Amino acid sequence: MGFEGSTGTFGAEVARVMRRHWLSVAPGASIAETLQMMRVARLRQLPVVADGVLRGVLSFAVLVEAALAGRCTRVEEVMSPDTETGGTTMSVDEAAARIARSRTGCLPIVEPGPDGPRLVGLLTESDLLRRAYDPIRPSGPV
Repeated sequence: MGFEGSTGTFGAEVARVMRRHWLSVAPGASIAETLQMMRVARLRQLPVVADGVLRGVLSFAVLVEAALAGRCTRVEEVMSPDTETGGTTMSVDEAAARIARSRTGCLPIVEPGPDGPRLVGLLTESDLLRRAYDPIRPSGPV
């Protein structure tokens, strides 16, 4: 078990390990409904998307704080619009470094679109941990 190094698991391209299915929320969604969705789905972060275009990332902790303070009613008021992103061809090593730098716990994977960055995948800290600690696979034919 463990990290395989730059030629193994973490040298792979993000496209091979990113999530291709995820939940997202619209910028105009209510804080109360989004909080309930994140709680039920056990999510720590959630992409904010409008018409396929990434608008930001929402943190569960920030959402709880806003709900308790009662100062905001819509997601767009508390989301982080300046979100670190990655591309499908970047290495998992670089993606992990970006996640660590951004401190959001996830890295939205985007492709250029006519109206802004189009969300095509998502890579989370949990995905990286799962990938790092997969059971050792046999090195030869089975």
